[in-house]
Amino acid sequence: MAYCFDTSAFLECWTRYYPPDIFPGLWDKLSDLAAYKQIVAPEEVRRELEKQEDDLTLWVQQRPHIFVPLDSAVQTSVREVLARHPFLVKATSNRNQADPFVIAVARAEGLTVVTEEKGGTPTKPKIPSVCQDFNVRCVGVVQFIRDQGWTFS
Repeated sequence: MAYCFDTSAFLECWTRYYPPDIFPGLWDKLSDLAAYKQIVAPEEVRRELEKQEDDLTLWVQQRPHIFVPLDSAVQTSVREVLARHPFLVKATSNRNQADPFVIAVARAEGLTVVTEEKGGTPTKPKIPSVCQDFNVRCVGVVQFIRDQGWTFS
């Protein structure tokens, strides 16, 4: 099974829950999965991550194969996502611009979304609620780790 990572999945792991100085094995495993295209993300996630200019930015820049191009299937899917959930992206915000692209890549490629976002409503949609609407599997990082069968000691 392959996965499409949201910005929050990378950021929350790196900065809060699984920093690489404490969990280097996790980051090695993520790197391996990325090399085999089992973890992908849209270019928009890369752009959001590069705003930080930190070690995570360097990590993703060293793995450009994570990021998938915006092909016609993804573009069509983005239009469909935004047609049904126009409030998913706020025109005045620099945050969450990648969200419709994450969902669109997952829809177009048959992937599971990995995000640390929770909930969502029709007027304040978030990745999990939009994924549910489109029948796209959506999990948090812990469930992703469980899916892989990984344990760390």
